[in-house]
Amino acid sequence: MSLAFLNKKSWHTATIRVRSNDDIRSHNAERVWKAEQKQKAEQRKIEQLLKEKEEERQIEELRRLQAASGLNIKTHGDRVDWMYEGVHAQGPTSEEYLLGKKFEGNLDGEKDDVLKIEQDGAAGSMFINKKVNEEMEERARLREDPLVAIMHREQAARAKILNNPVEMEK
Repeated sequence: MSLAFLNKKSWHTATIRVRSNDDIRSHNAERVWKAEQKQKAEQRKIEQLLKEKEEERQIEELRRLQAASGLNIKTHGDRVDWMYEGVHAQGPTSEEYLLGKKFEGNLDGEKDDVLKIEQDGAAGSMFINKKVNEEMEERARLREDPLVAIMHREQAARAKILNNPVEMEK
């Protein structure tokens, strides 16, 4: 087995191109200095990220205090919430929804829209009727449910065994 590949490794003595001990020391010192500089740069980056995170936390805390005191100053600089305000703004927020807060709003406008669609016979109006939709859903569940498919396969296998007298003896 040939060990010729070892002389291509960075730690192999043949790859060091330094001739004297002073050169070796300076070469090692340079490598140490580069490693220290790299570590210092990484430390500065981490400190900068921590500082930015702390600033963001303080800004969020100030906004929370303003909202608690009644000063509702809206800034849309770094948020996209304004895009979703409008029709959906009257409903509960995601936090309220997750906490289970009851929705107390006016749904009359939505009911009027549904009635208008039903009367006009617009596309999709047949799906408004819950009875038709529930029947179709039940059929789809039975047709597409993997557990029901497995059960049908097991029943078919049992029926095949029961109908075959040779298999019944086993």
